[in-house]
Amino acid sequence: DTLKGKENPRVLDLCAGTGCIGITIKGECLACDVTLVEKYEEALNYTTKNALHNNADVKIIQGDVLNTEGADGLYDLIVSNPPYITDEDMKKLQPEVQFEPATALEGGEDGLKFYRHIAKEYKKHIAPNGVLAFEVGIGEANAVAEILTQNGYQNVGVKKDYCDVDRVVFGTVI
Repeated sequence: DTLKGKENPRVLDLCAGTGCIGITIKGECLACDVTLVEKYEEALNYTTKNALHNNADVKIIQGDVLNTEGADGLYDLIVSNPPYITDEDMKKLQPEVQFEPATALEGGEDGLKFYRHIAKEYKKHIAPNGVLAFEVGIGEANAVAEILTQNGYQNVGVKKDYCDVDRVVFGTVI
């Protein structure tokens, strides 16, 4: 709904990984100007392949979101599925998850490092009435919603996934 009625809305996908979120948004909103930011070369290879495979006209940037790289101007929507596994949980990962690079999983001591940084540092890049939306790990929705509230976001909310798990946390910049 954030993008409806806007002419050439701008979208920024931070910690894009394979690009599935930003590429899907581009597929649903052809008029959107979508930029994907990913730090790691290995992931960028998949991002590029997925964009080509889906004929998605997106801009792909190699950058570190913790250095606030990738943002250029204002965006109507910023999305992110950042690393969110706690340091303690990293030690107990199931074998099938351990195939993922640790950099795609590690979210710091409490798993919230990227959420705090993005909510604070990228807020200045969200257009009026624009939205920041995060994918979150199981049990993190309330903490991430609080991070958005503490940073002055309005209309903070949570959406469940198909398994009835709180999975997306969002807030608006007024």
